[in-house]
Amino acid sequence: MKIRHILLKFVVWNMRWMTRYLGFLARPVVSWMADREVIACGFRDTDGGVRIIFSPGENRNDHWFVRQAVRGWEEVPADPVKHFSADIVRQVIIPSAHVGEVFRVRAGRANDITVNSPRITVKEETRFEPDLINLQILPGGVLRFSWSESGLGDTMIHFLVVEDSEGKCLAAVYTRESGWSYPLIRKASLSIGPGDPQAFCESGSYTVKLVYVDFDGWVSALAVKSFIYSSGTLGG
Repeated sequence: MKIRHILLKFVVWNMRWMTRYLGFLARPVVSWMADREVIACGFRDTDGGVRIIFSPGENRNDHWFVRQAVRGWEEVPADPVKHFSADIVRQVIIPSAHVGEVFRVRAGRANDITVNSPRITVKEETRFEPDLINLQILPGGVLRFSWSESGLGDTMIHFLVVEDSEGKCLAAVYTRESGWSYPLIRKASLSIGPGDPQAFCESGSYTVKLVYVDFDGWVSALAVKSFIYSSGTLGG
């Protein structure tokens, strides 16, 4: 195992227990770290194309995409497509990407400072399985999302986004846990969505997207499920 992977495992393991028991300390640290990079990962769409999704963050200028070459990094073309989630998470296609190649997203900040995403290693596939994620209404109208890890390799972190029927992002969180309850964003390691998620409307239609990101910045699985919320039951 690469040293980088060992270090990442140590960091994310500590992220999990610190968020559980010392969230008031862990969340500001994770947020500070996220502000100093571009949050991004890559996946293979159902048509076989390689896509990168990323959060533009605050106080960022243009974003561009680079591939690791023999001598440093080289800029590559990227085709913007429909946002992955409103304006919270953007999406591009990398037409020239091949298995094994390593990419990064870069962005400019004030004072000519450039920030990078973690490395994204292109792999052969991404699984699309809606049934990986389960929904359950808890007392008080809290909606619990839970998911399986079976057969998905070594997941570094989960990204979950909830949208309304018009595609508006209601919540977007990162967590090391195997579940998360809406709207409790302070229970997640990092939130990049609205600071105060709105309550679900009775009989409203919503969509949840769950992204499994491994230690190579690659999405091993993506689950998208639509549902209708009511105070007693959930409909598909």
